[in-house]
Amino acid sequence: MKLGISMPSSSLGLSALLRSFDVNIPFGRIIIGVLIIYVGIVILFGGSVFNTDENIVMFGESDIRVTNFIEDEYNIIFGSGVIDLRDINLENLDKEIEINTIFGSSEVLLDSSKPVRIEASSVFGQVKLPNGNSVSFGDLKYNNMTDETSKTIYLKSSVVFGESKIRFVK
Repeated sequence: MKLGISMPSSSLGLSALLRSFDVNIPFGRIIIGVLIIYVGIVILFGGSVFNTDENIVMFGESDIRVTNFIEDEYNIIFGSGVIDLRDINLENLDKEIEINTIFGSSEVLLDSSKPVRIEASSVFGQVKLPNGNSVSFGDLKYNNMTDETSKTIYLKSSVVFGESKIRFVK
């Protein structure tokens, strides 16, 4: 009895077992179909069901304003967001801030009067730095430091199939 076209038996053990009994179930298509239906329901009801933390934007749009440095990682996945680091207190800053954009769009706002060191990396995406340079595939570094001894914002931006703009705002 055949129920449909199946995925290669090496990709799923259960599929291989069922194929030995001449039962072919398309697990890959079922999983993709359920995911598409779930995303449609989330969009229909205007929610962002996946957001579990304030520092994660998933399937939605959000603005994150950072004043007291608590989180060291911010993620935007299948969505868009603005991460405002203008009011960050340099005295409490002791770690690198990591911003990951995956299949989405992000904008990072920085205060031009604060020293910053940026390490940007991109794979099939684009990171635009404050000086106008951008990277689409590979790594790029930027800093505006004039004094090596002052407190510095260390920012690491990674983009996969998306876009990130890092810019100075007064």
